[in-house]
Amino acid sequence: SYPAARFVGMSEAFEFDFDPDFDPLPEPVPYVPNPVEVQLYPDADAAVAWTVTVAPGPAAAGVLALLDPARLSQAGRVDALMALDRLQAWAAALQIQVIAALVEDPCSQSPAPRLDRGWAKEDVKACLGESTTGAQHRIRTASELVHRLPETLAALEAGRITARHAIAVTDTVRTLDDVQAREVEQAVLPDPAGSGGPPPTMASFHKKLHRAVDKADPRTAQARAARAAEDRDVWVQPQNDAMS
Repeated sequence: SYPAARFVGMSEAFEFDFDPDFDPLPEPVPYVPNPVEVQLYPDADAAVAWTVTVAPGPAAAGVLALLDPARLSQAGRVDALMALDRLQAWAAALQIQVIAALVEDPCSQSPAPRLDRGWAKEDVKACLGESTTGAQHRIRTASELVHRLPETLAALEAGRITARHAIAVTDTVRTLDDVQAREVEQAVLPDPAGSGGPPPTMASFHKKLHRAVDKADPRTAQARAARAAEDRDVWVQPQNDAMS
């Protein structure tokens, strides 16, 4: 039991057990913007700054949907731009998982499973407004990210990279085996414990990606260099306005 404390009042004395670990102050409640604050408060910068500090998802989307850019400072608009970019990455990751589930469903409850599975690819083509080639690429990319490159998919869902970064990874490692692909993935993805800043530029990411591929599979680099030497050429390509 805890030591007793004794107090003497004006008319009587009383004792009670004292808990030395008792903290009368409650734990601080994390700041979460509310719709009234976002829509009516004169300075909405605090609300949009919050969306950059949390993982992209429904909560951040709800705040960003209510924002009026005209009521933000320049710093607030920069925060909103970054948060919306991360939100797009999160939505792209969800869409990729839906595509993979759609085309990989065995349709075992259907009277014509093979026919329905074939139509799933047509559904992707129609819903996303893609050509046959474009839909096939979207499906192949989704399958690679879900089954072969889960860390890249997780980075996309967390907003650390964009959909363009994820597609670059899948296209570049397609000729590698699973072990080599994971090595490249771990070498190029931003550190989850990093600063949480914007994703790398595509130019720097491509350079880092190709260096990682060359390290994981030197034979690929040698074959690519030999092929580039064979393809050397000079040509003239017509352009608009009588230029070439």
